[in-house]
Amino acid sequence: MTKLKRGKNLLAFSAGIDSSALFFILQKLNIRVDLALVNYKTRAESDFEEQYAKDLAKKYGVQVFVKEAPKIDRDFENRAREFRYKFFETLIDEHHYDNLLTAHHLGDRLEWFLMRLIRGAGAVELVGMEAIDSRITPNSNSYNLIRPLLNHTKDELLEFLQKNQYRYFIDHSNFDKNIERNYIRELFATPLLKSYKRGIAKSFEYLQRDRDYLKECFSLKMEIKDFAVFELKSMLCIDRAVDFYLKRKSTLISAKERETLQKIGFVMVGRDWIVQSRDNLVFIAPFVEATLPKKVKEFYRKAKIPPKVRPYLYKEGILEINL
Repeated sequence: MTKLKRGKNLLAFSAGIDSSALFFILQKLNIRVDLALVNYKTRAESDFEEQYAKDLAKKYGVQVFVKEAPKIDRDFENRAREFRYKFFETLIDEHHYDNLLTAHHLGDRLEWFLMRLIRGAGAVELVGMEAIDSRITPNSNSYNLIRPLLNHTKDELLEFLQKNQYRYFIDHSNFDKNIERNYIRELFATPLLKSYKRGIAKSFEYLQRDRDYLKECFSLKMEIKDFAVFELKSMLCIDRAVDFYLKRKSTLISAKERETLQKIGFVMVGRDWIVQSRDNLVFIAPFVEATLPKKVKEFYRKAKIPPKVRPYLYKEGILEINL
């Protein structure tokens, strides 16, 4: 809690059980936190949740930032997450926040584990969420993504709210089992937590230790905007480094993409990201199409920058690269 008491904090708020509980817990601990809410306008309650956030901010003397999302017609969960985090990072840049807090809990962590397990993943990817994750905005401002509730279940958070008679909203779309995450939650994660909460929490503690050890096989060598270079102790670490970075960008690398990367040292992830290796380095950049002038091509060639990531660097005007 030291980081929270000393830093400037922003809470990703939705007015649901999880984020409402976290807000009131922080109030009890005398930790100031401002609110950021995205209104997707997808439910009748959306405007009431927005007003609740504004009412809380006024009552507790904190700031509230609200952003209305454009209509999302496909791949809602991923695109909504991408829009949400871009909004948060814009606020971090503009208002100089040190910490972004989210209300992810033990159930979310188990759901992630199960969803990655059925798709094929290594130990580093299975662990998923960390309590504290250091990140950098597109404008190169560093911040901490903090998840204080990872050892608590949703039932515990709900009990806290009801006991203290705090208001909250329920998003009924979370009960739609046609959505894979909801299906995993209803049939597997929730029943497991009701019976084995203590053992599951302890397992994640052990897995986190193993993950920290495995992460030592790669290190971040350079990061400029959305361009990153990792140094690998072994090429077996390449997919771990890529997964570690892309998760920060709300992107997941599939099992097939992972296999391709291991085999040929190059892959396009979801038509959004380019990953290409050279010697013991792996380069990651957004996918961009551009025609490069001859002088620029020669500069990148001498700098030993793999061809596939060069268009992004050129578009962003990144010409100073020392590896």
